[in-house]
Amino acid sequence: MAVAEEEDYREILFWVHTLGYRGHVMSKSRQFSTTMTALREHRAAWRKERGQQGAESASTQDDSDAPTQWEFERVGHISLGDRVLVVSAFGRAREQRFAARSAMTEGA
Repeated sequence: MAVAEEEDYREILFWVHTLGYRGHVMSKSRQFSTTMTALREHRAAWRKERGQQGAESASTQDDSDAPTQWEFERVGHISLGDRVLVVSAFGRAREQRFAARSAMTEGA
């Protein structure tokens, strides 16, 4: 009987060495992945380049079209339909909570 059980788990034995391994196999291979250092260096170079471009474009940009301050537009729902949908969804959720609560008290 023990031999039959070992045959059932034969394929799993090929993967026993990966138990407890917390990373993805492809991300650990240098052939298929890049290092985190390379990613950080590339991101830093990109940010530095974008920062220089942003400073150059800011100095040449005409500020007459730019808004001088933020303005408050609105709060709440855009239309009556949006309000109806939200209120009805809230009502359904509340009914489900009440039903679940009463079911738990009846079951106990």
